[in-house]
Amino acid sequence: MDMKEFREQRDLRLQWSDWTQLPDVNLSEEQKEQWRVWRNQLRSLPTILSENSSYAFIWPPSPDGSEIGQQIINKNSITGIV
Repeated sequence: MDMKEFREQRDLRLQWSDWTQLPDVNLSEEQKEQWRVWRNQLRSLPTILSENSSYAFIWPPSPDGSEIGQQIINKNSITGIV
């Protein structure tokens, strides 16, 4: 997986969870905060991956446990790191 594909997958996860941050969503403040933290983790991943020379990566599970595509990314499979 190259960085372009990685970012596309990350962006899909963010789009998939946009609803969790709407003002009228039926979630508790604690649940909204869990989603907010998870979404921030996703946004930070490109920086984390590009700063580490040695890593194994698993997508962080979503707060509701419904995350799909728990793919492992190995440093040797990523090209074009920003």
